[in-house]
Amino acid sequence: MIKAEKLSFNLGCKKLVDQVDLEIRPGELLAVVGPNGAGKSSLLKVLTGEHEHQQGTISINNKNMRHYKRDELARTRSVVNQHTEVSFPFSLRNIIAMGRHPHRSNQDVDNQVIDEAMRMAEVREFTDRIFNTLSGGEQQRGQMARAIAQILPIGSDSKRYILLDEPISNMDLSHQHGTLNYLKKLTEQQVGVLIVIHDLNLASLYADRIAVMHKAKLKLVGTPSEIITTELLENVFRLKADISVHPKYECPMISPIIH
Repeated sequence: MIKAEKLSFNLGCKKLVDQVDLEIRPGELLAVVGPNGAGKSSLLKVLTGEHEHQQGTISINNKNMRHYKRDELARTRSVVNQHTEVSFPFSLRNIIAMGRHPHRSNQDVDNQVIDEAMRMAEVREFTDRIFNTLSGGEQQRGQMARAIAQILPIGSDSKRYILLDEPISNMDLSHQHGTLNYLKKLTEQQVGVLIVIHDLNLASLYADRIAVMHKAKLKLVGTPSEIITTELLENVFRLKADISVHPKYECPMISPIIH
């Protein structure tokens, strides 16, 4: 698993991640939720090494993350950031192919993996399009395919992980569910998935566990049924809502009370 212990990160005098203990387990989808400014994206950036934490430790598969070589780390976990700037006129396939660089495998293997990642992310029709000409949602799906290509092939003894920061924010409803569906299918192959997400109903529907960030601290971690309560919605999200049970999937579903 990826295991964070007593993780803290400050930016100047402002504490953005405060003494967080968290596990990302192979074979599960962990949703990180919380109000704006709670520390969700900062936590992900610390977990991926983009931000250097001042306190605590991060281990991946029982090895300190700082002891990984760059290519070894890239083969073990991939990252989809909230915003990705592409300055050159690369095609979508070029972008996805960048995920294969740490593997140094032959071209035939790379092409097979890239084709599979594009199929999973439903972006095969855009293969030759210049990345910056795609819509925001199409770019997000392309970055997802790049991240998937980076950790494929799956099935070795080494556990793999994918960490995503609001990857569905620009997608339409169909592709939101399509993306969460194939991330869920990755967990069936013992991939560990962490996703920062705002929509609590989607988190409830797809996540195995939910982690709630609030004021830089990890407030609660548990199953959707354990986490989503009227008290949490009022105290953390300042939302009055009714909670019912999904008629098919038996997970909590939130209906805001409109005044």
